[in-house]
Amino acid sequence: MHFLGSEKSSSSSEEEDFLIKQIALTHNPNKAKEQGSAKSSSSLEEDDFLIKQIALTHDPDGRHIDTELLLHAMETVMSYTTISQILCKCFVGGNTHETTMRLLEMLEHYKWDAKAVLVLSAFATSYGEFWLIMQLYLSNPLAASVALLKQLPNDSRHLNSEISASWELSSLVYKLSNISSRLKRQVDLCYQLIETKMHKKLLNLFKEPHIDNQEVLDMLFASIDNFPLTDCSTKAKIGLSDLKNKVVILLVSNPELLPIEVLLLLVQQMHDHPQRLTLEGRYEVLWIPIPTFDTWTYTEEQIYEFLSKSLPWYTIRQPRSLHPIVVKFIQQEWNFKQDPIMVVLDSQGKITNSNAFDMAMVWGAMAYPFSISRENELWGEETWNFQLLLDRIDPLVAKWVEEDQNLCVYGSNNIDWTKEFTDKIRDIINSGLQLKMVYVGNKIPSEQIRSIVATIRDEKLTGSLTFTKINFFWHRLDRMRRSKLRLGCTDDKDQILKQLLELMDTGENEKGWVLIGRGSSADMVRLQGREVMECLDLFPEWGENVAVLGLAGAIRTAIEPKPLVAEPCHHSDIIPFVDGLKETVTCAKCKRTLEKFVVYECNVVE
Repeated sequence: MHFLGSEKSSSSSEEEDFLIKQIALTHNPNKAKEQGSAKSSSSLEEDDFLIKQIALTHDPDGRHIDTELLLHAMETVMSYTTISQILCKCFVGGNTHETTMRLLEMLEHYKWDAKAVLVLSAFATSYGEFWLIMQLYLSNPLAASVALLKQLPNDSRHLNSEISASWELSSLVYKLSNISSRLKRQVDLCYQLIETKMHKKLLNLFKEPHIDNQEVLDMLFASIDNFPLTDCSTKAKIGLSDLKNKVVILLVSNPELLPIEVLLLLVQQMHDHPQRLTLEGRYEVLWIPIPTFDTWTYTEEQIYEFLSKSLPWYTIRQPRSLHPIVVKFIQQEWNFKQDPIMVVLDSQGKITNSNAFDMAMVWGAMAYPFSISRENELWGEETWNFQLLLDRIDPLVAKWVEEDQNLCVYGSNNIDWTKEFTDKIRDIINSGLQLKMVYVGNKIPSEQIRSIVATIRDEKLTGSLTFTKINFFWHRLDRMRRSKLRLGCTDDKDQILKQLLELMDTGENEKGWVLIGRGSSADMVRLQGREVMECLDLFPEWGENVAVLGLAGAIRTAIEPKPLVAEPCHHSDIIPFVDGLKETVTCAKCKRTLEKFVVYECNVVE
């Protein structure tokens, strides 16, 4: 008989075979008594002896059969039987235990499931042959001759007297069922022990120093095969050695990964960022998809197959083979729930950031090596200005920021408000004010915003943000907020967080709002609702002050009028020097332009 080769990996089956054999050889009958077994001592010892005998006959060598095909064929044959027919004894006399052991010895090189299927298939074959011959006995000469050679009875009715529990099958099944239950309990206990030990080993592994990241990656992924990864862009199989001496960012998510706009932003920041070219492959992103539940759904499989062929990163080649203990470790120790996380391993396999997702969205490749210390360093270099808010959202807008032009970022989901606002701004620009406009909708994307984007025609006024790029803008702001809060910042002490939260709150309501200032300046003014229109109507009053006070300063003078006193108010403001600092600063009290002085400070610590 020829059997079809099974496609299932043998590693898990061989592991189970080894466990069962070890459990049987170390089985302690006294422990079974302590667990409240109702059997007698002699019966237990007999069962233990039988278990050990069976285990000693088990020596699988990796051969496989298509058990599913054989079971289907056996079920088809046995569907023609009755219960009393199944109990028919095929051979008279003999010792059933010896027969069973001989069968097990014959099948020693097969897995446990294959042994059972082969025995059942043989029984079904014998039974099917017997009843087929008996049914054709009177009408088919060939069947009659075979029946004579096999010494089968002339009339199957004579078999009825020999049917009653003649093979003692039911008692054997009962005994084997008890043995199977006890073995299952022992296997479950063994797996619990293995899980505990592997979990502890993973914990210790991330605490120990390593010369590279290979031991850590091997523990996480090498159980799949020698090439556990794949390059999504080239479809090439990748070994763990390809990640040696690199920062590895483990992107853990469900198979759906992210909404399309967010995913596009992540790809733009982490793969298309110009800084990535200068890093010369010092970091790699490795996507680890984990299903929502224990098993993959059809939808999850389809989405994963699509994304794994579309992303520019590495992914696990057989994500369904990721060890359940590794999955549980990721969920418990790395706190993975549903939202994607990016766990950063340095070149030695040490975790330097438990979730770099926020900084990846805000700074992209500029955040290398994506550690917590780098995140703090980047925030220390930032100020609240358009450079921070609009970085790499759109090339044209980025050019305006770099040129330090006057900018007005505005938003609303009300098309009437938007039309009134743009009409007033157009009149102001036509009167000679240099100003670039950028429409960003509001925090909640909607079809109304998409319609407003479609109706805006004058690119010189509005910039070139598409509906997708508007989503980029708000998602980056949200990631800035998350990053600040995760680092322990509070809005009463952190000015960037304070301004950020106020802007996001403003962008959440239905009223229109504007943020006006210069590209690289930290001096910006925010207006909303009717206040915006009232301010624009006052342009004849504040427009002439723009050259002296700057755009934000001139507007602030109009909306917060204070008398210009004859004498100086002696108010001062110290601004740290940065390269390219050329801005004009106005006094917060009297609205006059502040004089510029240089202050030297010694920061040497003895």
